[in-house]
Parts: sequence; structure tokens; C-alpha cells
Amino acid sequence: MMEAKGQPMIWKEKSDLKLVLVLNDFIEKTGITSVRLYQKCLKDRPKEAPSLWFITQKYGSKR
Repeated sequence: MMEAKGQPMIWKEKSDLKLVLVLNDFIEKTGITSVRLYQKCLKDRPKEAPSLWFITQKYGSKR
């Protein structure tokens, strides 16, 4: 689910469904089982999935 070459991935423009599908694909492909492993895999593949900061900002608890 990569964008065309030269086009940056802009996660905030993606629908919730597309974000969930991207996250699910990334997690299944890399065998992620923890947040720490997500961060490590994301460091190696930064354009394949949104950052934890973005996920927390968009879906985190509203206190």
C-alpha cells in the first residue's frame, strides 16, 4: 500500500479503514507482538505504517 514514487505518505489524509488495514498488514507482515517491536520495525521501515505518536494523537484516550 505504498504511494507512488515521489509522493509522501500523509497518514492524516487516510480514512480510518485504510489506516486500520495498513496497520494490520504491517503487524502481520512483520510479526509484531508488542509496542516496542512495532517501534523497532517502524524504525527499519518508516514509510510503511504511521508512527505511534500519530496513532496516539488520532485514537488515544481523550482526557
